[in-house]
Amino acid sequence: MKFSQLTLEFSKLSETLARLSIYQLPSPSPPYPALLPLSLSKKTLLDSLVVIVLDWERPWSFVRELKEWIAMLEQVLKNEVGPDTFELTEARERRECLSNPCFGYC
Repeated sequence: MKFSQLTLEFSKLSETLARLSIYQLPSPSPPYPALLPLSLSKKTLLDSLVVIVLDWERPWSFVRELKEWIAMLEQVLKNEVGPDTFELTEARERRECLSNPCFGYC
């Protein structure tokens, strides 16, 4: 797993606006899923964003790769967060709200 940290600053005031921690997994295959709980846990779930990046040199593999990544994420979340916890319910509600055509007016 690769780790990077990005600091967003407002240059005129030299003020830090945000610090982003970026974790990158090269594959949903073992041994990498075992590393995911280090960055995605019950404590960090509501402040996290998962982005899946696919290789455009092999677009015919998109569906298979997405299924693999999603299955891995579901398994890690089930093990680390639990199926019916407040955090997971809140994360689902936020996702549904953001995908609403009214965007954020839930």
